[in-house]
Amino acid sequence: MKILDMGPGKGTYYNLLGPDYEWSCVEIWHPAVEELQGKYHYIYEMDIRNFVYVEHYDLVIFGDVLEHMPLKDAQKCVKEAKENANSILIAFPYDLEQGAIYGNEAERHIQYNSSIEEFEKNYPGFQRIYYTEEHQYGYHYWSKN
Repeated sequence: MKILDMGPGKGTYYNLLGPDYEWSCVEIWHPAVEELQGKYHYIYEMDIRNFVYVEHYDLVIFGDVLEHMPLKDAQKCVKEAKENANSILIAFPYDLEQGAIYGNEAERHIQYNSSIEEFEKNYPGFQRIYYTEEHQYGYHYWSKN
């Protein structure tokens, strides 16, 4: 199974799912890239908005990454993933303002005042698989099948 992890940070999903897959990732922040060495088979150091798919993936993960860019850019990234993957998992925090962390401006939340209803309107076709109102956080899944 081929998995593409968009904005893996410290490799949360790799750590959860384990090394038994062919892992690739796209990470913008160089210090994080250094930490990911040895986990991912392929590491693309760039902004996910500039990533060009050269192969098809079984799963693309957007784990806490879409909120870091304007809505139109995020929608374009998801559209491209739909064209190049069998399934997509999105983890998204709602109504959460956040600035740069550890000097990393890419950590700033651009879509910080969204709601679950706005997410579902802006990203149609995704099934809500988990949502916690208390923590304003959700997971959404899409599959070609």
